[in-house]
Amino acid sequence: MLNKGLFQGNVPYPYKGHSGYISCDTDAKGLVLSAFSTLAMGSYTDVANQLSRKDFRSATGKMWSKDTARSFCQNPIHAGYAVTYKDRRPDGSADKRGGLILTRLSEGFPEPPISYEEWYACNLVMRKREIILVIPSVGKNKTR
Repeated sequence: MLNKGLFQGNVPYPYKGHSGYISCDTDAKGLVLSAFSTLAMGSYTDVANQLSRKDFRSATGKMWSKDTARSFCQNPIHAGYAVTYKDRRPDGSADKRGGLILTRLSEGFPEPPISYEEWYACNLVMRKREIILVIPSVGKNKTR
């Protein structure tokens, strides 16, 4: 599915979708834009406080914590990318601290709420990792 630009797996919060296609309604877009506009000027703690103040709830229906905000904001799905992990441990499992392969969901999520550049700029920790971008519809790969 990824090679066709479609999402595989459970649709992540706050989106809806099925069969590889993801949609972003007004509430989901408001949540994402609020999180990233806050993160651009602050921290994950600031994001958690802002989302809780605005009465947005986390995926579990609870108030936001710093860790929940960090996990949420580090997910590249908000920029229309699915993540797989480049590096593997000796047992074959994914090394989630290693390189990332981000595949653009050009067919399944053509209009994400933020751009890749916004997502990357807000997540400084990603600058320490190898990121390979895959764009199925264009067929170009590039490494950052």
